[in-house]
Amino acid sequence: MSNEPTDQSRKLLDRPTAQQSPTNEQAVTQIEERFVTLETGFNQNDPTMLDRLFTADAVVVVPDGTVVRGWEEIYAYHTARLESPANNWHTNYSIPIIMFPNEDIAVVHTRQTTTTPERTFTNHGTSVMIETDDEWWICAMQNTNVVDRSPEDGRGDPG
Repeated sequence: MSNEPTDQSRKLLDRPTAQQSPTNEQAVTQIEERFVTLETGFNQNDPTMLDRLFTADAVVVVPDGTVVRGWEEIYAYHTARLESPANNWHTNYSIPIIMFPNEDIAVVHTRQTTTTPERTFTNHGTSVMIETDDEWWICAMQNTNVVDRSPEDGRGDPG
């Protein structure tokens, strides 16, 4: 039996890449700055600052699976969350990956670590951002709470 790939397996392995545009370091910096604004808005309990990054028709899936559609609903959701229970929480974003399927579209993988008086937890998220008039906007965001598991079971937070 040969280990040489067959025509069928070559077709399965012949896949396009999403990274179509070269990485633009200026865009990366701008996107990172946008997430600093998001983080600051959360930490200062300021939904106006937090939500100024979202397009009018943005869609957000929060960690519990709730789908929030449109800037007004996102703003109402964050206003309620920041009033209670998240008003004394602190969050920090890091960005492990940014891909550019097009020069004005970015897919951003985030890691959000949040500390509450009771515990610390992590969400991993994916945001789709668009550049319009030299500004980057979030048009879709999805967050998933990372279940804390022991590293021994091989399913812990990969970081």
